[in-house]
Parts: sequence; structure tokens; C-alpha cells
Amino acid sequence: MNLELIREWVEALRSGKYEQGRLALRSKDDKYCCLGVLCDIAKDRLSLEWTLKGRYYIESNNCTILPSSLLELLGIGGYLGSISIDATKLSPEYGIPKNSTFITLVELNDYYKLSFTQIADILEQHYLM
Repeated sequence: MNLELIREWVEALRSGKYEQGRLALRSKDDKYCCLGVLCDIAKDRLSLEWTLKGRYYIESNNCTILPSSLLELLGIGGYLGSISIDATKLSPEYGIPKNSTFITLVELNDYYKLSFTQIADILEQHYLM
């Protein structure tokens, strides 16, 4: 697990530099999902570029999943280009159903509409403590 990159990601989510969006890593109007922020801070290390094609995307023709090279660099592992966390360890304040065992960061960003600060807190609790 690349703790340095996770720390940078948490810092970037809290920085106020990125405007939060939904349903794409980075939208045409320059809004990012939490995974899009990760892509943006890691793109130079992986020689990736944002390419406009209706919406922005990195490395492939899919604007909603992480490139496999980024999952590899992160060292967390992922399923279908996303990252899952143990939902049983989340605070009830986030509104996640009690019967959930794993939940993706995409779900937290897009469907539960957690803020970047809340997602940064979750990443910190799951990976940095």
C-alpha cells in the first residue's frame, strides 16, 4: 500500500483546490469525484493525461473508473477500477445501511454524497491509522 500517495490524496481532498462532482472522474465543467482527485495528483507519475471526449477521462475510453496502472501504484487493489472499504467500520452518521459489508468510494461520493472532507476522514481512518 502506497501510504505516501494516500496521504497526498487525503491532503488534496481537504485542500479546497478541487470542486466536487459526481458520475465521472472529472467532468467537462472541471468537477472531480474523489477518485478523479487521486487521478489528478498521480497523473504525472504515470504519464497519464486528461483527454476531453464529451467528458474527461484518463488512459482509456471510460470516464468513471480508475486506470489499472493507478490501482497498481496505489497498492490497495480494487474491483472494476474502484476502491472498496469495510462499511462495517463507518460511522452511522454517513447513512450507510447497517447490512452493508463493503462499499466503494464511488458510492460514497456519488450516491451518499459525502463531502471530500468526509471521504478524506474515511481514507485516513481506514489506511493511515
